[in-house]
Amino acid sequence: MKSTGKRFWSVTPAVGPLAAVLLVTVGATFFLNRIVFYIALAAAALAVAFAVWRLSRMNRDIRRYLTRVADGLDQTEQAA
Repeated sequence: MKSTGKRFWSVTPAVGPLAAVLLVTVGATFFLNRIVFYIALAAAALAVAFAVWRLSRMNRDIRRYLTRVADGLDQTEQAA
């Protein structure tokens, strides 16, 4: 089965606005307290990077999980 990347884009719209809200909130702390801003900026950058990394690996993880489930089934259950 050829992967077209459609699954990735079906999940991304949920993460995109949340990341934007996170960055706007971090940006608002710039005017309140600079020390908190730099700490929050580093934490937000790590969180967004981790989310993008996990989204990019999601298709492979799902395929691996389904393969393990299929290995536990006998031939008649796999055909169903």
